[in-house]
Amino acid sequence: MRCASCEVGKGGRAVYEPIAGVIESTRTAPATEVPARPRRTLQSSIFHFQSTMIRPVLKYGAPELRRVSSPVEQFDIDLEKLVEDLKQTMYAEKGVGLAAPQIGVNLRVIVVDVTIAGEERERLSLVNPEIVDSQGSEKGEEGCLSIPGFTAMVERPSLIKIRAQAPRGELVERDAEGLLARVISHEIDHLDGLLYLDRISRLKRDLIKRKIRKLVRAGEW
Repeated sequence: MRCASCEVGKGGRAVYEPIAGVIESTRTAPATEVPARPRRTLQSSIFHFQSTMIRPVLKYGAPELRRVSSPVEQFDIDLEKLVEDLKQTMYAEKGVGLAAPQIGVNLRVIVVDVTIAGEERERLSLVNPEIVDSQGSEKGEEGCLSIPGFTAMVERPSLIKIRAQAPRGELVERDAEGLLARVISHEIDHLDGLLYLDRISRLKRDLIKRKIRKLVRAGEW
């Protein structure tokens, strides 16, 4: 199953994302509008009349994927709309996670929903997330919608403790393990300009990059 930022491989293993450079930014399809869900506050009732967007997901080679994202300072309607856009895009791609840089927004925002992968229901919208502690390690198969068609075994912490904020600014602190820890770790990498290819062997990374170059030359990327 594909994830906007990651996919789920055989046996329920998470599948996610790669490294920069060498390839120019690619064409993106126009965004598709979908109805926004109504909100409860007076301020956000204005937001109800706006629409969320299914955004194009940037592919490997786009410079936006290599930039370190800026912290969110304004917790407002624009931020809520960004979170909704991320969710709609993630669900449209049948994903389990998505980071703002993948839709071209240079802000530290991620969304995660491992329910799609058959796990216990875990839906998170995290602003300015950081991993404050980690334990253990395990390998799992990762891939990414920004690098469609490719996967690799990636080592990640098996247990992490995160600190973040909710879309309206509330402090969020929690532990995560297994697939949830892997997805969150993967998405936070995006905020730091990292792709899963940065965490695999040079041999495997170069092999994937050569194949992508070939796709680019053929006009298939």
